[in-house]
Amino acid sequence: MTRLELDPRQSRILKFVVESHVSSGEPIGSQYVRAAYHLSISPATIRNAMRDLEELGLLRHPHTSAGRVPTEAGYRYYVDHLMRPEPVPIGARRALDQAVGRARSDARASDVPIALARACRQLAVITMRAGGGGSVQRLNFSPLDVDLVVVAIC
Repeated sequence: MTRLELDPRQSRILKFVVESHVSSGEPIGSQYVRAAYHLSISPATIRNAMRDLEELGLLRHPHTSAGRVPTEAGYRYYVDHLMRPEPVPIGARRALDQAVGRARSDARASDVPIALARACRQLAVITMRAGGGGSVQRLNFSPLDVDLVVVAIC
């Protein structure tokens, strides 16, 4: 499979659409992108870029008068190429390292999800393999409901 290459404008617009859609849950239109991100290009130029992203399979148009929403491929492209993870604060990193160290030495992992949940301010559930072999290669997110997601760690 060939790697998809977007030009800088397409990359910025896809990034804006994904982030806006994640925040609002609504289709994102060109006027919104222009206003929210203070772009100096016209809404028509943004619509053309969105149409190109739709043709590439990264966005979809739920219906004629709606904005665009990311497809699974659009989210994947965002995660693989556009997303910049926030650095973990030093204090949180230290707490996580200590919890993982205790889990390895005590053969229990009960402190790890608590430290992780505090660091990211999200629900954290962790399973650890006996012997600690291998590393995480990929996370897969599967929505089950509007506010429920299962994460598979590979």
